[in-house]
Amino acid sequence: MNKYFIQKKIIEECKIKKTPKLELNWYELTEIPDDIFELKHLEQLFLDWNSIRNLPSKIIKLENLNRLSLRGNKLDNLPIEIIQLKKLKYLQIGDNLFERFPNEIIKMKQLEVLGISRNRIIELPKTISELTELKTLFINGIGIHELPNEIVLLKKLKRLSIENNNIKSLPININRLVGLEEFYYENNPLVDIPDLQFTNKFPTIKKPTEVEKKIFNAKKNNSIY
Repeated sequence: MNKYFIQKKIIEECKIKKTPKLELNWYELTEIPDDIFELKHLEQLFLDWNSIRNLPSKIIKLENLNRLSLRGNKLDNLPIEIIQLKKLKYLQIGDNLFERFPNEIIKMKQLEVLGISRNRIIELPKTISELTELKTLFINGIGIHELPNEIVLLKKLKRLSIENNNIKSLPININRLVGLEEFYYENNPLVDIPDLQFTNKFPTIKKPTEVEKKIFNAKKNNSIY
């Protein structure tokens, strides 16, 4: 049985059993099957590592969706209709073809988890501060040179990952991220690796070890690799 008939069977079973989660990862999809938009009970949809180029406006039919993952596709934009998914709290669009931060995301105030790693975005908007419910933000390998100072207004942020970018310095007031528990910032050309002091009692900040610092500096000086 080929992948087409397998995915049709999976969708049909989801419809009959009203299972809240649907996964069709690695199915070589070039578009989202229409049958999926009839699954109005659906709460979680994972379509990772396909070749989907377009997220249709029909996505608004999935009004109960709280998790949407489209990692590893060929998307370069989001439909404005996505902002009508008021229950959506988890959005993963990493490893796609976005060349700008989608403005639609800023209007999704309820988002708690956002992943946009390894796209072609080179700048984060100051308006990211409007995502006041955000708890986790993945922006690895998108080519940014700095973090907007406004990022410190994300008071509920617990996990921040900015690895593999071109960031030379962090916002001077980054310590205002008082709820931060995990911070990953390796493989950036930071002039100084900061001694971060957060006000929460038990921060578990991921900093480079002394060995990692030496390797990083050696790479920077072209002495190895």
